[in-house]
Amino acid sequence: MIEVDWSDEEIRKIKKLYPFLPNKDLSILLKRSVNSIQHKATRLGLHKDQDALYIIKSKAREREKTNFWKGGRKKNAKGHILILKKGHPMADKNGYVMEHRYIMSEHIGRVLQDDEVVHHINGIKDDNRIENLRLMSNGDHTRLHHTGAKRTDETRKKISQAKRRDGLSIQ
Repeated sequence: MIEVDWSDEEIRKIKKLYPFLPNKDLSILLKRSVNSIQHKATRLGLHKDQDALYIIKSKAREREKTNFWKGGRKKNAKGHILILKKGHPMADKNGYVMEHRYIMSEHIGRVLQDDEVVHHINGIKDDNRIENLRLMSNGDHTRLHHTGAKRTDETRKKISQAKRRDGLSIQ
């Protein structure tokens, strides 16, 4: 392997920039390989700045740069699909919106209200075809899922007490 001598200007640049830039960026700037940059920095006794290193590592792990990036789609613990829509009015603090709610809002042409629920007709929570979705009020959705449910007198009494305690109307 032939080692090309480093000019005084290149050495000045690497000394100035090495602590703050990723080696990949330095290799582009100095037109040298990443290995060459690392080798020269070691010989010069240079080290990465810890704050800069933290930023470099965190930037490298952003969204689509990771091996785990799935295009902004993920499934929550309840089985619903979440999609990345940063800045959307229905997005959570991380920028994700439940896909079934997003699809319904696009279909009706407005943002869903907090008391509106999107019901999956076939019960499959990740089947978000518009023909499988139905917009309902929260109360109607609860009645749909609990009509005909067999509950003991004690359970019905507890539900009734909880509704009174929470200030909810009993229907």
